[in-house]
Amino acid sequence: MKKAKVFISCSQRSGEKEIGLKVATYLRKKGFDPYFAEEVQTPEALTSNIFEALKGSEYFISINFPRDFTKTGSLFIQQEFAIAAFFGIPMLAFRKGQIKIEGVGKYLILKSISINSYEDVVRHLRKELKKWNPKSLHQLELTCDHHHSNIATRNIANAPLSNWLHVVVRNLSDQFYCKNCYAYVDSIIDLSTSATVITPTDYRAELVWAGLGEVTLNIPQGVKRDFDMLVWYHGSNVVQFHQKTTSTEYGYPALQYGRYKIVYGVISDNFPLAKIEVEIDFTATGVNILNSNQIE
Repeated sequence: MKKAKVFISCSQRSGEKEIGLKVATYLRKKGFDPYFAEEVQTPEALTSNIFEALKGSEYFISINFPRDFTKTGSLFIQQEFAIAAFFGIPMLAFRKGQIKIEGVGKYLILKSISINSYEDVVRHLRKELKKWNPKSLHQLELTCDHHHSNIATRNIANAPLSNWLHVVVRNLSDQFYCKNCYAYVDSIIDLSTSATVITPTDYRAELVWAGLGEVTLNIPQGVKRDFDMLVWYHGSNVVQFHQKTTSTEYGYPALQYGRYKIVYGVISDNFPLAKIEVEIDFTATGVNILNSNQIE
């Protein structure tokens, strides 16, 4: 599972930058994934790096220093502060000297902590980090522990009973919806022959979300959804993927009896890619899950 990302908003000036780097090192030792942009020189870098990093962060630390020509300290830090507030990221603010808060910061109930040195920052972090979770909650948790047996297919007359296996997808965040989620097969390896059935570069077909018949959905905070991992009809010698496709050329093939390693992926608009690796043994009696493990 991924570590919680902490965005560090700190000046790049000599003497100030070093404090930001030390804070990043300290957070890394505590099990977090710190982000500290040491250099941003172009508008493109600002958009692709800073904004994206802020959007994907779960905690925000600002360290503002005074400036001779303004009472607000670094304007760039105040702008990052405002963006983090817009995203609803939990914050911890430090300041050296008297800093006047302008813009949206004036309307936020957040008291900045006065510091004189890096040691002051660490002293407060040691206390505050007890309230923060180093495990990232801005991610999807995938588990393979849900199935339904002896199910009748309502829209296919006289179809035999079927067994369904599902991957459970849980939104661990308590802040953000996971938007436009798609599930797919990333790769398939026949463990008996070591032959590759599907590679990560082959065509993709979207898998169906269980009970909904849809290939895309939103997952609210703390909520879980299942997608159909595999289906096996009684009496059949193949196991199939429940997929949305009108062409066998672009769909995933049915699997004959054997042992397979299958990697499933889930992508969305605003959460990191998640993958789970599942090993199965398919025989005349059905599908047995040998092992499953989230790998990304």
